[in-house]
Amino acid sequence: MSQHSATVDTNVWIKYIDNSPKKPEIQALFDACLEREINIYASSRVFSFDTTTQRPEQTQHIRQVIFDLGASITPAPFILGDLNDPKGSMLGSSDFLSGLNVDERETAFISVVGCHPTKKHPSELGKKASNHIGDYDALMQHYINDFGVFLTYDKHLYFEPKNRLIYKEKLGLNVMDPSDFLKELLD
Repeated sequence: MSQHSATVDTNVWIKYIDNSPKKPEIQALFDACLEREINIYASSRVFSFDTTTQRPEQTQHIRQVIFDLGASITPAPFILGDLNDPKGSMLGSSDFLSGLNVDERETAFISVVGCHPTKKHPSELGKKASNHIGDYDALMQHYINDFGVFLTYDKHLYFEPKNRLIYKEKLGLNVMDPSDFLKELLD
C-alpha cells in the first residue's frame, strides 16, 4: 500500500490526548507514519470556534501534539452567520459566496457527498449541526487537497460504512478506521 499522507480526524486527536484505550494504537500509527514519511494532517476544524466542542485545555494539548509530530493544518472555510438559519448570514444569502472558486474536485465531492450542512434545514441536522459542519469540511478539504487516507473512528454522519464505500468507488476517497490503516502499514 502506498499512501503519501493521512488526515487525522478530530475524534482521533481527542482519543489520543484524553488517554483513551486507543492511545497506544494511535501512537503506533503516528510512529509508523513518521517512520514511512507519511505526512500527517489535521483539519483546522479541530480548533474552530464554530464547530469544536472540546475544552480549552484539550485544544491546547492537541495543538502541542500536532506541533510535536510536525503535522500540518488544512484550512476549512469560515462559516458566516447563524448556523440555525440556513438562509441567513452576515452577508445576506447563504448562497452569496457559494459559486466563487469552485473547482472540479469540489464539484465532484458535492455531487457525491451532498451540499454543505449550512445549506440544509436545521431539522435535517439535529442538535449537532457543528458535527455535520466539522466532518463535512474536514472531509472536503482532505479530498480537494488530494491527500491520501482520511482516518476516523466515527461511523456516523458522513463516515457510515456504506458512505465510505461510495466515496471510495465514486471519488477514490479513502476513509479508514485508524486500526485498519495501522494494520495495513505494519503488514
